[in-house]
Formats: sequence, C-alpha cells, structure tokens
Amino acid sequence: LWMLPEYNMYGGWPKSGEIDVMEAVGHEAEKFFGTVHTEANNGMIGTQKGSSISKSKDEWHTFEINWEEDRIQFAVDKQIYFEYLKEDSVEVWPFDKKFHLIMNLAVGGSWGGVQGIDVSSFQGAGQIMEVDWVRVYADTNNPQPTNQPTRTPPNQAAYCGCESCNQQVW
Repeated sequence: LWMLPEYNMYGGWPKSGEIDVMEAVGHEAEKFFGTVHTEANNGMIGTQKGSSISKSKDEWHTFEINWEEDRIQFAVDKQIYFEYLKEDSVEVWPFDKKFHLIMNLAVGGSWGGVQGIDVSSFQGAGQIMEVDWVRVYADTNNPQPTNQPTRTPPNQAAYCGCESCNQQVW
C-alpha cells in the first residue's frame, strides 16, 4: 500500500515524493516496512527514510499513516514505529500536494528479488492480497471517513470494469 502524488509538481520520481504506507517482502515475512522517498532521501541512492515493525503475517493488521503539516507517522495496530519530520526544503519535504493510494502485489525487483524468487510460492492458490477495508480521513482533529472520491479517475468508468457485473465503485 503506497502513495504517489496526483501530479509531479516537483518533477518525476522521487522529486515529488512517495509514501510507502506498508511494504512486505517474502524473504522477511514477519516484517512490515514504512518508507518515505524524496529527492534527498530515496532508495536509488540508499538514503530512503523508514523503519520496520515485526508482526505476524498470518494475522490481520491495521496499517496507517498520520500525515500532518510537519510530520508523517507510520503505525501498525495503533503502534507508531516511525516518524518522518518536515524540513524547510522541497528536496526533503514534497508532501504539500495531493497524493493517491496504490495497492499492488509486486514480485521481484531490486529489493524483493534480492534472494531470488520462490517459484513454488505461485503454485496452488499462488500469491493473494487480502484487504478488509481502506479508509481515508481528512482531518485528525475530527476524523471522518471520506464519502467518496472527489472525482472519477480519468479514463475509468464509474463501474468495476469486469465483464460480468455492473457494480458501481464510487
């Protein structure tokens, strides 16, 4: 679960920022990571800022960030395990623009694939991402879930898009 800016106002990745709300890798199955990438602090130059927390992969957890004007706190099950503080430089803090959430299951890469890929993990049910819910709150002083997105994403109908249903998603 991660976040990218709606628009790259400060330039392409990582200049406009990235917030990794939750990442997991197969070779560290009982650890979950929260990370911030910016122009000054990013994985391509080994300066990303983040931390990890040990939790059972077989239990349900609540992953969250509390994003305020001067800090981003990362927590699992209400336990804060990392805090990223604002500095007076867009190279360190590009987090003054709108971001969107991305949920995906990635395999391999320079981090996840560092110890190779366990091909047997794709047999049977394969890889599964189970999500119970996702909520976005707009104001930490008076948290209320958002009712719906402010607009339909570009090039996307207001339906799920599969061949067999007409379920509205917004």
